[in-house]
Amino acid sequence: MSKQLEMLPASGLEIVFNGQSDSLCLIFLLFYLLLLNSLFLLPLSPAMMICLAVLLSLYCFYLYRRYFLLNHPESIKRLVITELGWCHVQLKNTQIFKADIDSDSILCEHLVILNLNRKKSEEPTILIQCLNYFKIYSIFLTAGRIGNNKFREIKRYLRLLN
Repeated sequence: MSKQLEMLPASGLEIVFNGQSDSLCLIFLLFYLLLLNSLFLLPLSPAMMICLAVLLSLYCFYLYRRYFLLNHPESIKRLVITELGWCHVQLKNTQIFKADIDSDSILCEHLVILNLNRKKSEEPTILIQCLNYFKIYSIFLTAGRIGNNKFREIKRYLRLLN
């Protein structure tokens, strides 16, 4: 692990994610309940409706764990954004890699959704390269999650990139 931590750059905008934002969790819960209620408006059999409700619940629990609670092994734990428009990402499972900041990242007044595309690895096997090709990471940033000063810095930096 110490070898991987040496890969992180010493300079740049560093963001460490510790926990969840209460306002984002409430919005996610309301969106989940809206989806669940709209599911019961579909003309389906009761068995099919229950199966879809269970699948929707499992998928929403996975998303909640990965993006809001940040306790999933594939969730982002630490992010160091460099001046060149790419960043180093450290996952919860201590894996570190380089990622490009995607152009479809969303920048609003109170919310930043940062989409990251993993750079192609120099791994020798084609199978590992194919599995890493579809790795797209997103992180939801609010002032409550990372602090007001860091939130202002990240918004200013993202405006300069675009």
